[in-house]
Amino acid sequence: HHVDRLRGKSDAHRKVFAFSFAFTVTFIVFMLWYFLSLPKILETYQVTKSENERLNDNPLSELKDAFTGQAPVADSEAINIQITQ
Repeated sequence: HHVDRLRGKSDAHRKVFAFSFAFTVTFIVFMLWYFLSLPKILETYQVTKSENERLNDNPLSELKDAFTGQAPVADSEAINIQITQ
């Protein structure tokens, strides 16, 4: 019934309908994929963020410590430095 009505329309109208239909189906599939994978993406982001926060040797904190004069977080007993004159 609907296909017969579409056959009676002009070629330009059929192309617009085909594009609109394909866009709508693609959008629905994308939204389903996005909302089904969003929890996994957020979980991965949180894990990565917590791992990065646990690392003390990032370059930004080293640069900040150099300008503020604070000693970097390290085990000072493990570093054996001898000063000779």
